[in-house]
Amino acid sequence: MMANGAQPVADARKMVVTSIGNAGFVVTSGTVRLVFDPLISMFPMDQWIPGSPCAGPDIVLITHDHWDHFDVSDVAELAKRTGASVVGSGAVANKLARLLPAGQIIAQEPSERGGPVEARGGDISITTFRTLHGQRHNSYRVEWPGFRIFHDGDNEHTECLDR
Repeated sequence: MMANGAQPVADARKMVVTSIGNAGFVVTSGTVRLVFDPLISMFPMDQWIPGSPCAGPDIVLITHDHWDHFDVSDVAELAKRTGASVVGSGAVANKLARLLPAGQIIAQEPSERGGPVEARGGDISITTFRTLHGQRHNSYRVEWPGFRIFHDGDNEHTECLDR
């Protein structure tokens, strides 16, 4: 875990994962910084992104639009401030559509399983899986050179991932 005041990892062979509350995480490696399910109003950015707001994420991934994973105002403000792309279900994308330029929003629905996203500083691939927890819950496999991670949010049906 990254302690307050720690610097982002400069070595692309290392990864730092920081818990930011509930199912939220910051994942940093080299020039890539991902944020999953941030709840900024509950867990302020300066507690989990050193040097914030300047050292923001390249990509914000939202598993679903429940209150304990997604606050539309928080995510929109973070994306505006940092230029980050936001990946989420159609429901998440629709809520952000009035607050962010279309180019910053990437809607991933089950029929669109997967799809490349280019982060500032390097290529990453995000494969989206439709998983169960209410409606429109996404789980994500994120890959970039040397790394593969999986974030499951509140998925209640792991059998669908056995393929």
